[in-house]
Amino acid sequence: MLKDRVSALREANIYEPQRYRHLVSSIKIVEEHGAALDLTANFLVVRTMQEGDMTLFAAGSYLDRVRLTDGTWKFARKTVVLDSRQIDTLLAIPI
Repeated sequence: MLKDRVSALREANIYEPQRYRHLVSSIKIVEEHGAALDLTANFLVVRTMQEGDMTLFAAGSYLDRVRLTDGTWKFARKTVVLDSRQIDTLLAIPI
């Protein structure tokens, strides 16, 4: 799947230059499971085109589980829940 996205960005699709600004809220600890934590955070992605036009690209929340392994916190699970059922069908850059 990642190979397809990279190929789309480099060869198949021609896009106007654009930037994506990814904003993440504070992280809330929902539940503790020993050396693991369930977390939640909200996110917002804004797409800015070269000429300055801005579009709300995506909004939603992250539902994560992180686990303490060898003194380092690592993701055990990352779930992205979008606020809308509709997403850009030409999505080539992962959110």
